[in-house]
Amino acid sequence: MEANSFEFAPKTATDKYSLTYRNIYRNFRKSSIDIEISNSCGVSQTRKQTDLRDREILNRILAIAIQSLNREDCLDNLLLEIRQAIQTDRVLVYRFDRTWSGTIVAESVTAQFPTAIGCQIDDPCFREYYAQQYSDGRMRAIANIYAADLTDCHIKTLEQFAVKASLVVPITSDNGLLGLLIAHHCDAPRHWQIEEIELFKQLATLVSSILQHNISKQEQQSAVEYAQRLKQMTQIVQQAHSSSDLFDAVTTTVRQVFQADRVLVYRFVTDGSGIVVAESVAPGLPQTLNHPIDRFYRCESEIQQRDNRGVRAIANIYTAGLAMDRIDALEQFAIKAQLVAPIVSNGKLVGSLIAHQCHAPRTWQPIESDLFEQIAIQIGLALDRVALLEYRAAAAKQVQMRQQIALQLRRSRVQSEILTTVTDELKSALQTERVIVYRCDRGSTVIAESVTPGLPQALNHRLDDPLWRNNRTAYEQIGYARAMNNIYTAGLSDRCIHNLERFAVKSSLIAPILMQDELFGLLVAHQCFGFREWQQTEIDFCTQVAIDVGFALEQAQLQEKLAQIAQIVMRLDGNIPTTAQQPATEDKEHDATVAF
Repeated sequence: MEANSFEFAPKTATDKYSLTYRNIYRNFRKSSIDIEISNSCGVSQTRKQTDLRDREILNRILAIAIQSLNREDCLDNLLLEIRQAIQTDRVLVYRFDRTWSGTIVAESVTAQFPTAIGCQIDDPCFREYYAQQYSDGRMRAIANIYAADLTDCHIKTLEQFAVKASLVVPITSDNGLLGLLIAHHCDAPRHWQIEEIELFKQLATLVSSILQHNISKQEQQSAVEYAQRLKQMTQIVQQAHSSSDLFDAVTTTVRQVFQADRVLVYRFVTDGSGIVVAESVAPGLPQTLNHPIDRFYRCESEIQQRDNRGVRAIANIYTAGLAMDRIDALEQFAIKAQLVAPIVSNGKLVGSLIAHQCHAPRTWQPIESDLFEQIAIQIGLALDRVALLEYRAAAAKQVQMRQQIALQLRRSRVQSEILTTVTDELKSALQTERVIVYRCDRGSTVIAESVTPGLPQALNHRLDDPLWRNNRTAYEQIGYARAMNNIYTAGLSDRCIHNLERFAVKSSLIAPILMQDELFGLLVAHQCFGFREWQQTEIDFCTQVAIDVGFALEQAQLQEKLAQIAQIVMRLDGNIPTTAQQPATEDKEHDATVAF
């Protein structure tokens, strides 16, 4: 038999972080229905005795609960007292998560029946039909599970624990429905009396206070634990000397700390998309390394950063309102739930730290989200430090490379040798796919090139660049450079883009070559196999090499002029006879004329 639903409005006014003995007593007394023992003729002697007994039970259980409040087994002791008070076979607490799935977190059961502690139950029907009803105070008394119009799967679940009859009341707090207090009768069906239901409802209020107290203690303990883990993570990121070492250490440690199935670093690239640059994943799951995964991550992180929203936690991708194409993209990597936190370095959004749960949906706790956000912040700070170290190292290395290139340029005597040297050496130093020298004159052609095999050759081709023509004054400034990380977002005309596409150019770095303060040409590096974000050290390096090339060309030009002058002098010396070679004559006037 199924009892009627009873109205029950939770009246507890507790602060989950300040539950004391007095609070528990006050909350319990406020929410209890006073059992008045009346002498009026309208109340039977049996009802008086029942009310008196219930009052004694409530007071005794309350005293036991307060005495054992700080003990680990407080809730277990409380359920034992409740089970004995209502004389049933099992009493348990079923705790909900945010998806209305739940776990049996406490239980008292007689020895001859199976235990249910720790069992996790996911009932879609409960989420859809009953969650709101229990939040509103619904109670359910079932005298016989086989006569209560239950579904087959529900009956099968109850049969696992030998249940014949059950009594269910909500455990509520100011924040809503925490769980259910459930009594099971296993020996035989049982008709629950109205007085038993009322008593059980009042005891659920006491269970709510104890449960909130336990939750508060767990959260405080978790806060201490997570603070220690954050300190550990801070130490790890501070020890990294490169971004790759940093990302590898973070993904491995974070996955262990959060017990997640996958943790990755998603790095944004210049074309507006991104790619996974580091990953730690549980065995048997698909790997995401070097995959773009979800094109929405960048947009999502930009919104999070703009609105200062920190972490976005998705407990279940199927109930988070995601578009179907995005769900399809996540399903390829078995993702059920995820945490996403933006990584900001030097004031710029550079990527996301992402945790995935793959075997089942997961409700991310607030303290987990807070810790995850703090770790992402620490990664950003570590990237700032690593970037400074890498900048210094790259700058030192490039000074050395520039000296080597300058030495080779000084050894080159003619223009063709200089241009061949610089294109080969700069391509190797920048590790790019093509370096050219583009002559800025009426012809505007490529006069020197070093290119990776398999790419189209630009030598002797015209790569008309109207930008240098329209901004010649800027290009004639010493130290000027133009870096294009993405030709499609650099404000180029369709004509320019088409011209660059002929040679598979994705990104370019341009520095002017000046001779005697006039524009000789452009030293250009091309990235062809992907977009590239040029670093400031690379831009500075290319600019300095272009200056050295201009100086080397001036020296070569000067040497060529000196050689020409020397040849002219030699020819003149060969055509003018010396005085010793002149024939003797007695005509001094004629001699003087010839000597002139």
